[in-house]
Amino acid sequence: MTREFDVLVIGTGTSGYTLALACRAAERSVAVVDNRPYGGTCAMRGCQPKKYLVAAAEVVELAHHMSTIGIHPVTGIDWTALMRSKTAFTSAVPGRTEHDFQEAGIEMLWHLAVRVAGRDPG
Repeated sequence: MTREFDVLVIGTGTSGYTLALACRAAERSVAVVDNRPYGGTCAMRGCQPKKYLVAAAEVVELAHHMSTIGIHPVTGIDWTALMRSKTAFTSAVPGRTEHDFQEAGIEMLWHLAVRVAGRDPG
């Protein structure tokens, strides 16, 4: 079965998400394709999860530096709680992304883009 769309967006990260929704708002038929959980590298495995970990390290470092001027906060990292918080954020991304695409009427395809385009990468 062959389906045609005005726009095929490859990837569901921030750029793909924004483009797909903008094209639907312009009344184009849109499909998105991604072979990983929807949401992209930044939200799922890159920028956003990294921010949780870097921010925790910065707080501990700042507390250490503040102790040299007489401020002695109790600081430490509860690694389990920090990872639970990070995972709660990242695990919700695919569902939110898929919901937004569904609400907009965007066709969702879980494949490698080369297969969708008719060429098998193997």
